Amino acid sequence: MKIKLITPDPHNAKAWSDALRVERAFEVASIVHALRDVNVIVNGTRPDLVLVETTTPQDFLALEALANAHPEIDYVLVGNELSPEFSAAQVAPASVLLKTPPPLADPA
Repeated sequence: MKIKLITPDPHNAKAWSDALRVERAFEVASIVHALRDVNVIVNGTRPDLVLVETTTPQDFLALEALANAHPEIDYVLVGNELSPEFSAAQVAPASVLLKTPPPLADPA
């Protein structure tokens, strides 16, 4: 499976790539930029999956445009926020899977 990883954080790009490459069936290519700054994801071979790590809801419009331009590709959006801007309703039109961290347990 060909996976295109897009993240603005070089450290996270390496960590994601290393973790995904443990599965030998995964061929991983990384782009270290915010999604909204990425112009081309299909350069040569088309990925089966695009994994996008975002730190801002501004990437939702870019993801929607990308999903509309390449509906044959599956998308996973990983966000690090629990704010309402990172709700599933925001990305539902893009037909992507949104993954956010679980709520923190109340220590009391």
